[in-house]
Amino acid sequence: MFQPVERTHHLPQKVADEIGKKIETGELQPGGKLPAELSLARTFGVSRSVIREAIAKLRSEGLVETRHGIGAFVLSTVRRSKIRLEICGVPDPNDLPGLFQLRLPLERQAARLAATEHKVNDLSILREHVFEMSRVSDWLAKGIGSDIAFHLAVARATQNRFYVDMLSPLLTYLGDIIPLAFRCTGDTNIATTTFDEHRAVYEAIAARDQDGAEKWMTSHIVNSASRLGLGEDALFGMPLRANKNV
Repeated sequence: MFQPVERTHHLPQKVADEIGKKIETGELQPGGKLPAELSLARTFGVSRSVIREAIAKLRSEGLVETRHGIGAFVLSTVRRSKIRLEICGVPDPNDLPGLFQLRLPLERQAARLAATEHKVNDLSILREHVFEMSRVSDWLAKGIGSDIAFHLAVARATQNRFYVDMLSPLLTYLGDIIPLAFRCTGDTNIATTTFDEHRAVYEAIAARDQDGAEKWMTSHIVNSASRLGLGEDALFGMPLRANKNV
């Protein structure tokens, strides 16, 4: 079904693209289970960590969902976002201020809508992502995929496809940049801090607390910007300046 991918600087994206093509052409059917992680790693000739990141990218695009202890399954709605970021070359940390300024109003409103519009399955998916984050000690190596997937799950919980269309490319690109930026800032307490923030967002959504969901999502994004060395000018409309050290 699959062939080994050419070894480049961005293997996870290449693997995700190959699997995505099989989903879009119908070779992988909605509801079907993807091959096991080890099997995919052998087929593509890559490490299991590359496969995990590729699955996280597919999940953030709404193409698959993961079920704890079972595996990854193709979602019944298999429409890629029609809104694309044109990314050339290596992800650039200098894009962070603009990305955060765009994501703040989108995500805090998405959290607010998710609190009232979510379905039972949406909560299950959000809870699974929070659970995955609770087990992560090395955030840069293993936590970012679950982080991005959580935010996309919030977008899907709004039941408004345009939030997914807007946020999927933005957050996927952000997930590529964050590891580069954190290597410069040296934050060593990422896992515990960001887990608590995501849990607060989840609990507010589960309680159908619109104000709480918006408040905690706003707090999380502002704190994330701060951890990346960005000031509030990157979020609230003042001139955008990337941190010199990022």
